[in-house]
Amino acid sequence: MPRYKPEKKKKLAVVDELGFCQIFNAKSGELLFQETNANSVAFNTLYENMLAFSGNNTLSIKVMDFPAHTQKLSGFVVGLTGSKVFCLNGSNMNTMELPLSTPMYQYIDKKMYNEAYRVACLGVTQGDWEELAHSALEQLEFDMARLAFIKLQDFTYLELIQELLELQQKGDYPRDVIIGDIYAHKGKLKEAAKLYQKAGQEFKALTMYTDLRMFDEAQEYLGSNDNSDLIRRKADWARNINEHKAAADMYLSVGELKSAIEIYAEQGWIDQLIELGRRLDKSDRPSLLSIAQHLKTLNNSSAAAEIFRRLGDSAAVLQLYVEAKDWSQAFALVQNQPQYNAIVYVPYAQWLAESDKFVQAQKAFHKAGKSEEAFKVFFQLTDNAVDEYRFQDASYYYWVMSRQYLDLSKENNKQHYLQQFRINEKLAEIYYAYNNIHKYLEEPFTSFMPEALFNISRFLMIETTEKDQRVFLNLQSYIH
Repeated sequence: MPRYKPEKKKKLAVVDELGFCQIFNAKSGELLFQETNANSVAFNTLYENMLAFSGNNTLSIKVMDFPAHTQKLSGFVVGLTGSKVFCLNGSNMNTMELPLSTPMYQYIDKKMYNEAYRVACLGVTQGDWEELAHSALEQLEFDMARLAFIKLQDFTYLELIQELLELQQKGDYPRDVIIGDIYAHKGKLKEAAKLYQKAGQEFKALTMYTDLRMFDEAQEYLGSNDNSDLIRRKADWARNINEHKAAADMYLSVGELKSAIEIYAEQGWIDQLIELGRRLDKSDRPSLLSIAQHLKTLNNSSAAAEIFRRLGDSAAVLQLYVEAKDWSQAFALVQNQPQYNAIVYVPYAQWLAESDKFVQAQKAFHKAGKSEEAFKVFFQLTDNAVDEYRFQDASYYYWVMSRQYLDLSKENNKQHYLQQFRINEKLAEIYYAYNNIHKYLEEPFTSFMPEALFNISRFLMIETTEKDQRVFLNLQSYIH
């Protein structure tokens, strides 16, 4: 802590033979004050407003014209520097440490914080510094308070001072509110609340008490429409301390349905979700949809479907059945609502394909109006059958595709589908015939006569020319 440099002397002290100690203005000669029972006097070399005088076995410390602080002392005071006083007792020179708390408090009482700070710098206790810092802060003497808290290394209050200075500079922060913030920081909650109320800012008192979970005290500062806000804060607190049931009830009491639903879902309380869903009116669609989605996530599809049905959302109900693989329920519902065929039959077809039920999958794709997906399934099936030398299966798949193309040509009256019908029908015939030749070459026995096999081969030679190169090449290799 920096010390003040000695100043040019402006005062003069005189002690006469009658024991009067008189203090004069050195420049004007004006008598400033006087004391009795003095035999010696000394100004503080670091602070001229402080002096010490002795007499009648006492030592007195005095600042300005305040009452002197007296203590026992044998001898004569001959010097005063900072908090050290030098006394001559006979032939001995004694040095004593003086308590300077009294003059500091005298300045504080008069709200002379600059002078109090100068005395504190001469030497006071930690507790005295704290009193000076807090007293200056409460009087909004921010400069002196900041210096005192720097000495104390109290960074919390230094941050508070910085915040208050910024608010004060804005000009719209009343003095009572600033002092209320200081009291709140010090734990003087009742005093702070009264100041907030005096400034017409009861909401700050409400916020202060609710932040501290002192809800009964906060009740006193509720406005006419603030009760819901207090309950909401109580609910937030209850949720933070894992009192989920109480929190949900409080949220519901103030209409915070979203928060209550979130708690029920987080805790897996299916019964509460179902009950709440049944209590809500259809007009509260967002909340009902949220409940339904949470029930769906919690694997209670039937309860979720009940809510979707109340909302008239058939597509959502179908989606629930599809995700649960409850195909019978899905088919029953979609039977009277064919516009939703794709919602059911596309995933059904995919499920069939994953289960190696490709023929059923192809039919389901057609039922869903996804002809391209259906044909892709059969193209893959046919390729697999040919690669594995299952030519009779390949023939069957081509025949099924030919029937599908025929149906499409009738529905859409397009030449393209009719052409595809003819091609696939012819390929079905070729692979059916070729299967007999392949079996004859690979298996030791056959039920066909040689003439029949020869005529089948002739048929294949004619039909595969530039029609199915893969079959043609295979057949050529067998013939040669």
